[in-house]
Amino acid sequence: MTGGVDGAGWALGRPLYSTDIVGLCQAIALPGVRHLGLVELFELRLYGQEWFRSSLPEPVVDPGALGLICSWHDAELRSGHLIEFVD
Repeated sequence: MTGGVDGAGWALGRPLYSTDIVGLCQAIALPGVRHLGLVELFELRLYGQEWFRSSLPEPVVDPGALGLICSWHDAELRSGHLIEFVD
């Protein structure tokens, strides 16, 4: 899934809100999805050679003018996407 108004991603340096993710999921009408639960954003920052994740969810992740927002799975940092299917 790629975000942004045209599906080509969000502009570099643009802040990302949890409502952006909700809107994207609603706009593309994911097959078989009837409900979208809580969307939480956590900031990851590189300090020296180590990555650190914020302990609390952020209402907005603002990468700054030259920043980049991306997501990847890392069990140690508890990053990635968690998708639960409920019957």
